[in-house]
Amino acid sequence: MKRFFIILLVFLSAVSCRFQPELETSVRIDSWSSLFDYYWNSMNRNYVFWALDSPSDEWDRVYDTYLPLFEELDAASDAYAEETAFRYFYEISQELSDGHYSLKLGEHLQSTFSRKLLQNAGYSDEEILNVLWSGNLKEVLQQTEYAENASSILSVSIGINLPLQSEADVFQKVDASEYFTELYVLQLYDERQSDPYSYYALGRTADGIIYILLNDFNFSGNLGSDAALEFISTWLTMITNEATGLVVDLRGNSGGYNSDIDLLWSCLISENVYFAEYRTKDGMNRLDYGPCVRYLVHPRNDKNFNAPIAVIANNATVSNGEISLLFFKGLEDFYGFDTETFGSTTSGGLGTASNADPYYYNAGKFSYQNVLAISTQNSYCRYRDGRNFEETGIEPDHCVPMSLSRGKDKRLDAALEWVRSR
Repeated sequence: MKRFFIILLVFLSAVSCRFQPELETSVRIDSWSSLFDYYWNSMNRNYVFWALDSPSDEWDRVYDTYLPLFEELDAASDAYAEETAFRYFYEISQELSDGHYSLKLGEHLQSTFSRKLLQNAGYSDEEILNVLWSGNLKEVLQQTEYAENASSILSVSIGINLPLQSEADVFQKVDASEYFTELYVLQLYDERQSDPYSYYALGRTADGIIYILLNDFNFSGNLGSDAALEFISTWLTMITNEATGLVVDLRGNSGGYNSDIDLLWSCLISENVYFAEYRTKDGMNRLDYGPCVRYLVHPRNDKNFNAPIAVIANNATVSNGEISLLFFKGLEDFYGFDTETFGSTTSGGLGTASNADPYYYNAGKFSYQNVLAISTQNSYCRYRDGRNFEETGIEPDHCVPMSLSRGKDKRLDAALEWVRSR
């Protein structure tokens, strides 16, 4: 353990909407117990979901329970202590709501998202810990709904040969499948990613139903790509024609830019749509929150989209994928649109992050050298009526089992059948 730790002097300055004095804190990390103390105090300051997770003294009890356990590790061997500490952090995280939360201890990573996917697939906590510690998480996740995403939907159920081209951004019309008489696929390439290809699709059925499939919400970060711009332009053209319905496929959608929500869905409405609200912290204390701010989508058209809308999601739909689901849920609940959701319950990670310094918000990620790194959001999002879907996820109106095979997709079939029945 000694090889991990040196003495760290950290200067923290807190900035918020109201004046706070500059703070200077000296943190000494040279043992497992001092690492836990640093983690607990940083979470106490930076975590935004304490209104859900510690409305009274719940987080204090975590300290009282786990500090003695980490103190016992101070005298243990390095290998045993690191694996046991990883287990303790896993136990602690089970009490946290943040669906984006992840913890990296040395070379070992755990996250709420992965844990929930494995739990939904029937893995026990002990089996999940073994998977996370072993490092073969990606292979194991392929046996869960993580494997049902834009790439597999296009290649398996729709039957498109991917990639369209090697190492390139491409937007092109492809041969129609059993589902669509007209189909366009966007491929974005980013060599910096472990999986460098992201896929999106636009389709039209013979009876005029529009289909949009989104891998994520990263268009605002790709506006320099002609292929991405052509996708947006084609989407806006298709949706303004006389469509008989719309199917929005968010399965495996990993989220992305908040601005994409407005970019993509503004063409469906003729007035501002208030469907959710978000909140950040404005102080160093656990429950120091600023005011709730309305989450709006602004209109692009002078009339509403007036055909049925079906939205498909799964366990791997997260972040702005889920916030989009709230948008469509809001269209139904508050604005009278004919909208239904299909698939399975989403991941439950609706918090949002800013690129700003986390100390500005007194919230967000923190780390200590290459020993410990925590990713957590710096604001949280809840539905317009006050319901919070963080950690629990959003249940669909129609639960449909996952089933992908050549020319057959039960969830897509159910969505299309519902639209045609309206």
